[in-house]
Amino acid sequence: MQFYPSPRDLEDFTPRLSSLPGRVVLHHFGAIPAEGGTDQPTFRTILRMLDSGRVWVRLSGPMRCTRQDVP
Repeated sequence: MQFYPSPRDLEDFTPRLSSLPGRVVLHHFGAIPAEGGTDQPTFRTILRMLDSGRVWVRLSGPMRCTRQDVP
């Protein structure tokens, strides 16, 4: 299953996603904001999900994870 969460949704959906049979792919880096770094709770949640061996993260759309100031 492919899932494109908002940064706030991933924490809420993790138990449901983890209970699904098969693999789960999180789109666009799992939608975690880059400015939060690796210590943010959502990043740690993704690492735990990856440890299951059933969750993958699609490394695409980096512009969706960073703030872009356009003049």
